[in-house]
Amino acid sequence: QTSTSIPRDTQLWLRDIGKRLYAKLLHLRLVPARIDDEPFIKFMQNYFTLHGKDKKESSKKVWDRARNHMETLLPKDTQVREVTAKTAMEFRNWLLSQPGRKPGSKMSTATVNKTCGIVSQVFGHAVKVGLISINPFESRSIPKYAGSNPLREEYVTRDTVLRVMSCCDNPEDRIAIALARFGCLRMPSECQELRWADI
Repeated sequence: QTSTSIPRDTQLWLRDIGKRLYAKLLHLRLVPARIDDEPFIKFMQNYFTLHGKDKKESSKKVWDRARNHMETLLPKDTQVREVTAKTAMEFRNWLLSQPGRKPGSKMSTATVNKTCGIVSQVFGHAVKVGLISINPFESRSIPKYAGSNPLREEYVTRDTVLRVMSCCDNPEDRIAIALARFGCLRMPSECQELRWADI
């Protein structure tokens, strides 16, 4: 035991060898224990259950969307180890071909990247617990951060905001709009969490 990481090529080879050969290597203490494989969708759901307890409802919806996309693309019994880098790239390309919110549009790159990031997070956990050695979504050719979407950006003028505020009957609604436009708070999360002590 040298406490050094196993080379990537060796990790890929170990991922595909049979249980009998792997058991021999384990007996010689050359490899870590291999956890029994399981269907990826089941593993993904278990991960969400374990790590999603304190997540906001909006985050849970995004996670569920990622799981639904994987469930649509992958055969139901696809094991965690059967998902390869090729599968990951196919998943990204498939997402890019899916319809977007607007009629005739495709799913935005930001949404695709965010979805791939969530799935990559699940595979990262699979690596951590020893189920697999390589995260198939770790490739740089699969972006995993949403970033900004210029197509959804629009400058809202002061006059427009004041007109909207004048139409609100509820003072809390006027305050929320003012905090979003002039206070630069994220809506609704930062506005809802704001306390007098923060002012």
